[in-house]
Amino acid sequence: MVYAEKWLFFFAIAIAFDIRDVVFDKNRGTLTLPGKFGVNFAKILAQLALLIAIGLSYYLYTSSYYTDAIFGGTTFSLLSTGVLISFASPQRSSYFFEGLLDGMLILQPLAIWVLS
Repeated sequence: MVYAEKWLFFFAIAIAFDIRDVVFDKNRGTLTLPGKFGVNFAKILAQLALLIAIGLSYYLYTSSYYTDAIFGGTTFSLLSTGVLISFASPQRSSYFFEGLLDGMLILQPLAIWVLS
């Protein structure tokens, strides 16, 4: 189950990178979710993946075995990723994607550490 939560997190970030590359992919004939179904659909799918990941993290990290800090840090990073994905567009700079969105991968363990 932990792997499913992390996979959904990575999936949402990967969709955001596909949004960035949608124009390039269309010109090359590469079929991606944003290219096939549109950027708005891709954003909704990424947000849905993050919501499911939050639900999984609640189920996983609020038991007696894990601490609330793990749930809080994970939820904070998933919600932050959702906010960034809502602003994703092909016109955004590479700093937005490579700095902020990739930074979410670092934010999650950092947030857990701070809340511990």
